[in-house]
Amino acid sequence: MIQSRNWQPKPSSFSQRKQRVILSLVLAIFLAVLLYIEYIGTVDTSVHKTSTSSGSAKILPPLSNEKRFFDTFKSCLSPQKCFQHIPDGSQVQRIAILSPPGTLFNDFVDILKKALLAHYSNNREEMNANIKLLPSSHVPPYGYGKNHGLTKIIRVHSSLITQVMDTLQFQKQKQRQPKALENLADDASQTMRQVMRWHCRLSHVAAHTALLNVDLSTFNVKELDRVVNFIVAKPGENPLALTEEGTDPLMLFPDFNFLNKLDVDEDIRRWFQSNIGRSEMDHIVKDELDTTNNLSLWPCLSFWRKGTITVTNGERIDASIHEQLAQMMAPKCSEPFVKCSVKFDHCEEKGDIPCR
Repeated sequence: MIQSRNWQPKPSSFSQRKQRVILSLVLAIFLAVLLYIEYIGTVDTSVHKTSTSSGSAKILPPLSNEKRFFDTFKSCLSPQKCFQHIPDGSQVQRIAILSPPGTLFNDFVDILKKALLAHYSNNREEMNANIKLLPSSHVPPYGYGKNHGLTKIIRVHSSLITQVMDTLQFQKQKQRQPKALENLADDASQTMRQVMRWHCRLSHVAAHTALLNVDLSTFNVKELDRVVNFIVAKPGENPLALTEEGTDPLMLFPDFNFLNKLDVDEDIRRWFQSNIGRSEMDHIVKDELDTTNNLSLWPCLSFWRKGTITVTNGERIDASIHEQLAQMMAPKCSEPFVKCSVKFDHCEEKGDIPCR
């Protein structure tokens, strides 16, 4: 048989299948490498990734030193040991609801007011004849029970990072700053210090005044009922032994989602989620705790001071965002029933450091 000069034998069907299999394997390996590279990049940039949708701020894992911080929290619940003074000139219990500046606090206060009104069977006059709620971000002045003019105190908090994010976002919106903070790392670090010092002051007051801690990250109807009983108990009564009265709070508040309502900008959320941000925040927590013997040093460090260095060599904060925070956290010596007898409180109110 005569064959053409360019004649080539046809490849068998087996050879064609073999080529297709090899090509598919090469493509699969190539795609797998690309996916692996993308995964590695994601892990390096955000070790704790959460939802990036607007208004979402999931609870981040606690910092390494966060438990040490919460171990410093003090409360005072014994009616025999905890001072519950009704100031002269006041006919009602003065109940302070205290929290660092932020937005989560407002939702809690609204719910608490509704629960208290339900306890008094929607009789607002009866409620106002017994208690007066005083929501505030200002710490009580130092003293021994009568200086602050309060009968009882409720400290509202959440996880440490959530509190700092909320406070930072609150101040940023208040100042109408652009979306990206120029000095986010510095602002976050100083805000962390100020929030920790705020809680230091509250724990010192708990040495003598009735004080209940409320954690919004674990808040439920049972805890709401406990808060209401703490408030309505008359001085000398044990709030944990009260019988339930009024409307069952479960009927009014079947669920709470305080933290899901926390709306923080993307730049703030990413910083607190990043490896660098979490490492820096944990360093600040450790520094504050180590320098103050776990926040037991008296008086607590000033809201107006940078870092934790000594009083004589300390630097005053200079950013307006932190000056405003200090003003919102410091005692208000001119408030009704308030008396500042410790010089340090006058210095804190005026921003005078070092206090001489």
